[in-house]
Amino acid sequence: MGFMLMKRSTLFIVAAVALLSAIYAATRNGADVREGVKTLTLDPVEPTSVRAFRLGGAAPLVISNADAGWRVASASSPEKDYAVDPATVAKLLKGLGELQGLALVTSRPERATELGVGVDGGVSLEVLGATGVIRNLVIGNNDVGTTFVRQAQGVDVFAGPSQLGATAKLGLMGWRNKRVPTFSSADLAKVEFRSPGKAPYGLAKPKGNWELVGSPPAGMQFDASAAMSLVWQLTNMEATTIASDGLAPASEVAATLTSSEGKTLELRAAKPRADGSCEVWVAGDSERYLVPSYVAEL
Repeated sequence: MGFMLMKRSTLFIVAAVALLSAIYAATRNGADVREGVKTLTLDPVEPTSVRAFRLGGAAPLVISNADAGWRVASASSPEKDYAVDPATVAKLLKGLGELQGLALVTSRPERATELGVGVDGGVSLEVLGATGVIRNLVIGNNDVGTTFVRQAQGVDVFAGPSQLGATAKLGLMGWRNKRVPTFSSADLAKVEFRSPGKAPYGLAKPKGNWELVGSPPAGMQFDASAAMSLVWQLTNMEATTIASDGLAPASEVAATLTSSEGKTLELRAAKPRADGSCEVWVAGDSERYLVPSYVAEL
């Protein structure tokens, strides 16, 4: 009986040693030892409490909530800021709200470095409120549907939402609002087009429906569907990128837009480029937007 007890005890010890050896080997080979139980859950960030975001990385950015809306600037030149696309801010806030029940990936510093969230890697993301830092994270590499996330003061790495990583890693141009600032379709009441050497003409809706006004080019016939399409195009113009922040080439075409409240703005378009793009801008606005040339054919 004593021999049997000793034999069973020996087998138990051997099995335990084998299990520990397997775990040690897995760690040595770079595999993650997943605890399975440990998770990360952070309280959702209340959008109205956020005053700014600070993004680190190769080109640090500051995104701040100003009276005129969200603005983005390089951390090295904070005095030169630009309008932000509100949809991009919404994506970042949505990603922050999805930090719920994240699975632990690793707690080993060397593995964290491989995943892009080591001490000297990743993109730092600070969420600032009225009283200071609300959230301080390090965003690492993207995997299939996953972004690796670490709390700045911790060592544990978790699998977070991919949208958070993609948004946090946008550069300055990715954050800038590329929508050409005009009136909404519902607010637009009149459009007048002017081209060099041609009489002005346009669209107006004095009785609720669009109609052709002025001196249109010879042979031009009014089409209600085409008029609606043109109005939508003028009021939903989005650039592929921001061309520059200075003087644009001499304008070839101009359109004066009048709102239902009597406000006006002048939209200008330059001669199309060889690559098929065209520079457009609103008179008085320093930003120049690049759009496909067919969009600017007013």
